[in-house]
Amino acid sequence: MKNSKQHYKLYKSGKFIFTVMVTAFVTMAMGVSSQNILADTLTESTQGETKVQSSQSISSQSDSSYTSSRSASETADQSKMEQSTPATVTKDNDATLSSATKLPDDQVSSSNVQATTPDAQTAPVKAYQGQTSSSATSNVTGTYHDIQPEYKSTENKIPAATQPQKKTVTIPEVNSKNGFITENGQTKYYQNGNMVTGEKHIDNRWYNFGTDGVQSKGLTQLAHKTVYYDNNTGQMHYGYLKQNQTYMFFDLFDGHAITGLRHYRDGLEYYGQDLKQVRNNYIKTNNTYYYLGANGDAVKGVRHYDKGLEYYGQDYKQVRNAYAKTGNTYYYLSADGDAVKGVRHYDKGLEYYGQDYKQVRNTYAKTGNTYYYLSANGDAVKGVRHYDKGLEYYGQDYKQVRNTYAKTGNTYYYLSANGDAVKGFRKYSKIGLEYYGSDYKQYRNRYFNDHNMNSYHVNHAGNVDNVTLRHNWYSQLNEGYPEGCEATALQIALSNKNKYYSLPKIYNATGYGYHKTPSTGFYGNPKGVGSAKTETVFASKLASSMKKFDNNIVDITGASVNDVISELLNGNPIVTWGDYYWQLGRAFHVMTIVGYNNNQFLISDPYANSKREYYISTNNWHYVNHNNYALGWKTPSAMNVVVRG
Repeated sequence: MKNSKQHYKLYKSGKFIFTVMVTAFVTMAMGVSSQNILADTLTESTQGETKVQSSQSISSQSDSSYTSSRSASETADQSKMEQSTPATVTKDNDATLSSATKLPDDQVSSSNVQATTPDAQTAPVKAYQGQTSSSATSNVTGTYHDIQPEYKSTENKIPAATQPQKKTVTIPEVNSKNGFITENGQTKYYQNGNMVTGEKHIDNRWYNFGTDGVQSKGLTQLAHKTVYYDNNTGQMHYGYLKQNQTYMFFDLFDGHAITGLRHYRDGLEYYGQDLKQVRNNYIKTNNTYYYLGANGDAVKGVRHYDKGLEYYGQDYKQVRNAYAKTGNTYYYLSADGDAVKGVRHYDKGLEYYGQDYKQVRNTYAKTGNTYYYLSANGDAVKGVRHYDKGLEYYGQDYKQVRNTYAKTGNTYYYLSANGDAVKGFRKYSKIGLEYYGSDYKQYRNRYFNDHNMNSYHVNHAGNVDNVTLRHNWYSQLNEGYPEGCEATALQIALSNKNKYYSLPKIYNATGYGYHKTPSTGFYGNPKGVGSAKTETVFASKLASSMKKFDNNIVDITGASVNDVISELLNGNPIVTWGDYYWQLGRAFHVMTIVGYNNNQFLISDPYANSKREYYISTNNWHYVNHNNYALGWKTPSAMNVVVRG
C-alpha cells in the first residue's frame, strides 16, 4: 500500500509537471499571437506621429525576459510547486501585457508593444484567453484563468517562478522615412521618420521647410530676414539674383536680402524696400541723395541730364549747397543739387557760371547789357580794376560801370561806352570838357598843358574853364601887308599846328586884284593902302583856296559862341571876321581867337607892330561877328575859319 501511495504520488507529480510544461507552451504561443495583433493594430495609426515609450531597449528586454524564463524553469525542475495567488494580465495605456513568465529572445515581436509584469509576484501557470481592444490606440487585453490542480499534498511542491520587474519594449515604426521625399507633387524632408520643419542645414546647404513640411522656394520671409531659395534645388541663394529685368542681392554670409545702400569694392548700389536694385533713378537716405545709373552703380562726378547738371562726390553723395571741383573747373550746386548757371549772389560777393555751368574765372561775363569781371578765384570784381590796357570800374553791385562816372574816395573816373576809363580830354558836350590824367583820374582845380602845350584850367567840378592855345604872333604891318589881315591871322592860327605859310603864298592861292570880289579872291591889293570899297577876302574863299595846301583849314561861317568855344577846347584856333576894336561900324578887320576864359575870348590881333592880344566877351564877339559889314559888298554873317589838325 505504501508502494501504491508512492506510485500515486509519482503519478500526480508527473502529471503536474506535464501540466506546467503545457501551460508554459500555451502561454508563449498566446504571447506571440497577442504581440502580432498589437503590431498590426499600431501600423494603422497616423504615419510619422507614433510615439513609442520604453524603459529599456528591445535587446535589453529580450535578454532580461530570457534570463527570467530560464531561472523559473530551473527552479521548477529542482523543487516542488508551491501554490500561489492567481495573477491577471491586463492592458496598460501603451499596450502592456502582464505575464507570470517572460518569453525567450527569439519569441519577442518587433512590433510597438509594451509588455509589463507586476513586480515581485509569484503565480501559477495560466491558460490565455485573448481579446482585442477597440480603443483608439488598438491596445490588446489578455486574461489568464487559474488552473487549480486537485491535490492536497504539500510535499515536493515546485516553487513559483520569481516574477521579473516591469519592462517596456519600444518598437521602431514600420517603413520609417529619411531624406527628401515628394508627396503629392511637393518636396518634404524626413529624418528618422519625422517630417522636418523650419531651416535645415543639409550637406553644407541651407534649406527651409514650412509648418506643413513643404520645401520653400523663391522669396521666403523667415523670422528675422527675407531670403531666396532656388526654384529648382531649394537651396539658399547668395549674391546677385536677376528676375526679369530686376536685380536683387542676397548677403554672401547669411543670405538675407539686402535693402538700402550696399557698398562693394567697385562702388555702391541701392536696394529698395521691395528688395529691387534701383536703376536710372534717385534715392534718398536720411538727407543724402544718390543717383543710380543704368547698371545700378551709384554715379560719381559730373552728371549731365536733360535739365541741367549735378555733381556726386567720391563718396557718391550728391553735392548740395557747396562747390564741386573737377580738374580746374568749378561748379556750384544749389539746394536742390542742380548746378548754378548765370549770376550767383552769396553773402561775400558774386560769382558767375556759364551756360556750361562752369564757374567763370579771369574773364568777363555778360548778362543782358551788364558786364562783370570774375577774378582768379571766381569772385566778381568790385571797384577799380587795373589791367594791361587800362582801367575799369565795377560798382558795389559788381556791375561794370559804363558811360558814367565812378568815384572812389575823392577820385573820379569816367568809364566809356566799352567800360574803359577815359584818359586825356573828354568832351562831354559842345563846350563841356574834362581831362583825365595818365592814371585815369579826373583833373580838378588845377592848370595843365596838353601835348601841344596848350594851357588849360579845370575848376572844382572838373570842367575846363580856361584854355590858351599855344601860338606865334605875326604882324601884318611888320610883314609889309597893311591890308593883309586875313592871311596874317591865318598864319597865327597855323602856328598852333606848327605850320607856316608865307603871305605871298597865301594870297597867290586866293588870287587878288581889283577885278576880284571878296567871294572870288582878294579884292584889291594886300600891300596897298585901301580904297573906297573894303579890300578883303571872304571866309569861304580863303578856306577853299587853302585846300590845295591844307585840308584842315575849314570854313565855319555861321558859327555860334559855343561852336567857337568847342573848337578852342579841342585845341583849334579860329580866324574870325569883325571890326577894329570890336566896335561895330569901325574898320572891317580879321583877327585870331586863341583862347577862352570864363565867357571871354582871347583875341590875337595882327594889326600892330608888337604883340597885341586881349579878351572880349563872348557876347560882344557874337554881336560884332554876326553884324559887321564890308563896305561895297554883300557880307555874309558870322564868317569864321578854323584850323584843325
